[in-house]
Amino acid sequence: MERTVAAALCAVLFATITPCGAQPPVPLERWAGELELTGDQLAAIDEIQYRSRQEEISRRAELERAELEMDREMRKDAPSESAALGLFDAVHEARGKLERIHLRTRLKVRGVLTPVQRQKLEDLMRREEKPHPPRPPKHQ
Repeated sequence: MERTVAAALCAVLFATITPCGAQPPVPLERWAGELELTGDQLAAIDEIQYRSRQEEISRRAELERAELEMDREMRKDAPSESAALGLFDAVHEARGKLERIHLRTRLKVRGVLTPVQRQKLEDLMRREEKPHPPRPPKHQ
């Protein structure tokens, strides 16, 4: 059970929204031991993740419907500007709702962790970060 809940924690903590949905989470299974999560914490995180996924499913469907309608409008020979802009707003509102779900979930999970566990998690996340390639200099 600890492995399943750790995977759920991973999905909750690291999910970010893209036009196609959440990116794959960072594997947190090996961190559950390092974070020294208690049984109560694991159960609380599992419940947070479950409720978040329920809401996310509905919101993702809402986003897909909005994207479908926008695509349909934009394929017309003469798309309506007002319709396209309204659909654009609907798509971005739906994305915003998904992002709020993920943020709220991350905050709830952080609330389950102790300050020491939060610091350990931040350290572990930094350790796993891939370095970004240097940006080319700006030409003026």
